[in-house]
Amino acid sequence: MLETSPEFNYDVCKAIIKYMLSSILLSSDFFLQNIDIDILKEINLNRNTQFDFFFQIITNSVSYIAWGLPVLLLLIGIAKHKIEIRKKALYLLVTVMVSSILILILKYGIDRPRPFDTYTFLEKVASGGSPSFPSGHTSEAFTIAIALCFVFRRWFVIIPSVLWAIAVGYSRMSLGVHYPSDVIVGAIIGVTVAFLCFKGKATLERYN
Repeated sequence: MLETSPEFNYDVCKAIIKYMLSSILLSSDFFLQNIDIDILKEINLNRNTQFDFFFQIITNSVSYIAWGLPVLLLLIGIAKHKIEIRKKALYLLVTVMVSSILILILKYGIDRPRPFDTYTFLEKVASGGSPSFPSGHTSEAFTIAIALCFVFRRWFVIIPSVLWAIAVGYSRMSLGVHYPSDVIVGAIIGVTVAFLCFKGKATLERYN
């Protein structure tokens, strides 16, 4: 019988396991990609085009709200000498900044093509130039929405904020510029960053 060294057996086993894992991952990626495009195709191609203008307004409102609102609150806090408003505004601003930086790193690190670049049958009705995954609009929307829920705990802030963020996520799919997985992960990142930054803010205030 052919004798082999323990090192050789280990290398062979490692190679087999690596091959099996790679095959599983590739198969899963292909499977998930199929689900992604099937859902997106259903949303994008079967949408009511009469709502396109509405969703364009929703999707274009993100930067104005996510960045403009914290700056406006900061200016109000400075003008009225309200330290509490300034603290809330800085928390909102820092949270959106952290979320945006994280999204940029992930976008260009993963470098996923936009769905309309890969599938030309999709109808692109909004702008989308950077890599697809994850959705920056959705992340910013959920970041500022959840952050607002933390600092202004009133139903008339929470309900409109969350509904607006959900509408932003849906608009990115309806307008054909993001896969469902882009939107889902963007939302998760937004919620997570808002929560962690709020916890960090609370910790700093406790020790100051």
